[in-house]
Amino acid sequence: MRAAVVLLLIAICTGITACGSDDVRNRKGSSADWNSRFVVWEGRLYSITKESVQRTGAKLGTVSRYSDEESERVRPGATFSNYFPKGTEIYAVDGTEAGKSIAVRAKNGGFVRLDSQGEYPYS
Repeated sequence: MRAAVVLLLIAICTGITACGSDDVRNRKGSSADWNSRFVVWEGRLYSITKESVQRTGAKLGTVSRYSDEESERVRPGATFSNYFPKGTEIYAVDGTEAGKSIAVRAKNGGFVRLDSQGEYPYS
């Protein structure tokens, strides 16, 4: 009888441990599972679209900080991305105001459009 109780307790403890997700067990502070890939420029959040940009305007700057930590705080004025590496170039989209859309040079040499989602809340 005692052996059955011990085995039952071991099974319960093993089941509880197995139910935890890897994300929770391996988390350092906060996980990196943001809803979208983005760039923060001039205090605004710009999410990546699937659209490419054919004509860019002036170079606006470069990504100055990369992080995949969701708890990341950005100092005011920093250019930051959770997808593009530090040094990635940011451009205006020809014919569109920068507050609405920007373009980022992609790895393939082309440009991808990012649309503004409003102010970045974690500055």
